[in-house]
Amino acid sequence: MYKLEYLPSAVTDILEIDTYLYEHSNTAADKFADSFERLTETLALHPLMYPVYEDDAYFRHMPLLYKYRLFYHVDEEAKTIKIHRILYGMKDVKSIMGSND
Repeated sequence: MYKLEYLPSAVTDILEIDTYLYEHSNTAADKFADSFERLTETLALHPLMYPVYEDDAYFRHMPLLYKYRLFYHVDEEAKTIKIHRILYGMKDVKSIMGSND
């Protein structure tokens, strides 16, 4: 099992998503949180199962509920998954992911 490490930008993203969803629907926010927990548990077990991000091979990305995507990097040597961002898929992801936080 790999260790999950959330970079500050990812923590900020999670807090913003949580706030946004709770403002619109407690049910949707709870559903997202449950799904996120299950998917990240799977990620920790199988970090290479998701594709390399087409615009920057440093990252892999996994789909989340409500069109969000989680961007991460696998450090095989340290057995760590660095989670960089969780972004809404309709944003200009390419320009946001332009720098390796």
